[in-house]
Amino acid sequence: MNVNIKGLTSIYFNIKTMALLFVLLTASAATAYYYCEHATHLYAKAARFKVAELGFSRSTPSPGNPFLQASGKSSPSTALEAIGYLEFEYLARSRSSSGVRLVEAKEQKSMDTIQVVAEGPSMDAIDQFLALVLRDLQGKYQPSIDSAMNQGLLEVNFLNREIESLETLKAQVERGIKNVGPAPALVSQMMEINQGLVKLKQDYFGKSAMISPDKVHNFRLDTVKASMDGAPVWPKTRQVVSFTLLVTLFIASYLIFIFDAFRKKKAKVPVPFFNEEGLRRELEPVTWFRSGPS
Repeated sequence: MNVNIKGLTSIYFNIKTMALLFVLLTASAATAYYYCEHATHLYAKAARFKVAELGFSRSTPSPGNPFLQASGKSSPSTALEAIGYLEFEYLARSRSSSGVRLVEAKEQKSMDTIQVVAEGPSMDAIDQFLALVLRDLQGKYQPSIDSAMNQGLLEVNFLNREIESLETLKAQVERGIKNVGPAPALVSQMMEINQGLVKLKQDYFGKSAMISPDKVHNFRLDTVKASMDGAPVWPKTRQVVSFTLLVTLFIASYLIFIFDAFRKKKAKVPVPFFNEEGLRRELEPVTWFRSGPS
């Protein structure tokens, strides 16, 4: 198929066509800009929630405390379970009454956090929504946190009582050695007591550390950052205006081409060519229908 470049050039590169295109593009750009300035803007914020951890270790979980593991930390599925909960409760639903909705929830394993992204008509509304989401997660996992803390405190208190009991026994053995001398039985008992104290104190300090605020905590806010440095994520003025200009240029160019082709087709009238002989024959009287000579 041959393309008539000269014909296309004559269609588009003339004053009238270029003026028409300029007017159409200017009008479309102005309309798009007006829409972007007066439409409801949407902002977005990304928040990171520190995943809940259970520092107290147990060999087997219980129904009231299903996330306790022998490792002494929360189950690796805690983050995934929380994301599944957010997807069901927030991502799958429409916007809240304030016009905010959750658009993303994903795990960040390297930082042991969950990143959620919410968008809404204002930053204040987004902040309130994110705070609501965090409270919802905390309420869901608080029973497990309380169970872990209570169990940890029970064992720490038990170890503390055992240490106090051995300390009392050690003091009695020391008095016995002081009174009767270093009898072999007393010396052996003292060695056993000291070994028991070392083991109990190791367990005590280990368990105490495992129920510290750094080891046992609920979901908590890590960082919050506004997307696009606080600029609206929709509508994006530059992208909307550029897209509108491209669409307008394409449609206008196509319509101009169709209109020009239709105009040329309508104006095209076939002009017959006659030479002198043909013109003479055309002017002669018609005699072929006569039946015979006159």
